[in-house]
Amino acid sequence: MTEGREPDRRLLGEGPQAAARQMALMFALGLWITREPARAHGGDAFYAPADPGSRFTVTLPAG
Repeated sequence: MTEGREPDRRLLGEGPQAAARQMALMFALGLWITREPARAHGGDAFYAPADPGSRFTVTLPAG
């Protein structure tokens, strides 16, 4: 496992913008993980910023 390892700085860079890039990657991964099963069942998933936080909306067909 990677327990205790530092993240690869070549991917994210350093400084305050690195944290923003990491958050964007996490949202993108979360949306993909959510969207793929939803689409496989005829639905979809969407991300929208919310105050506070963020919102994932999943739609699935009835029945």
